[in-house]
Amino acid sequence: MSTKLLKPFRDYSEHDVLNLFSYAGVVPIDGISAGTVVYIANDYKQSDGNISNFLDLSSVDNTVSSLFSTVGKVSTVVNYDDLPAPIGITLKDIREIDENGTPLIYEPRMCAERNIVLPHQAVPILTKGVVSIGNIDKTDRVNGGLTPDPVGGDPVYVGDNGRIATDGEIVIGKFLSSPDQDGFALILLNVI
Repeated sequence: MSTKLLKPFRDYSEHDVLNLFSYAGVVPIDGISAGTVVYIANDYKQSDGNISNFLDLSSVDNTVSSLFSTVGKVSTVVNYDDLPAPIGITLKDIREIDENGTPLIYEPRMCAERNIVLPHQAVPILTKGVVSIGNIDKTDRVNGGLTPDPVGGDPVYVGDNGRIATDGEIVIGKFLSSPDQDGFALILLNVI
């Protein structure tokens, strides 16, 4: 399974969670972890020009599929200086198959128990709140990415491959703690 990025400790309002976008692109075998930084890859107006169509219903011969997806899509931020700017972090893992190779599309209960969404389903995206996040990118880019100092007010940046970083160009929050022995730090996320 993919590397865990988020611990269960979270403090946010549901008003700061977007549930309008599904995942665009290919999902790796081990999935995409909760806590991955994402950006808008496809908005609603790019479908048919009518913003009232939030769902993409597949139909064949007057039969509508029960497997609908959202028209709006998000993708993982690949590089720390990518544009367009990020909109937030995922709150659930995104996977297509489990660790045994079984397609999760046939296991809705397993998805619910493991806090997993399928790529065609709406992915909850946090734009503002407090989370405990790990696998922090400490690459030196502009200002010397080392261990974050919350007393000094070190900002949270966008890193490579959907990770948050201690150095970069795009600020998405502020560190509230230094990383613990497992590499998890408390951050205040505020993507504008």
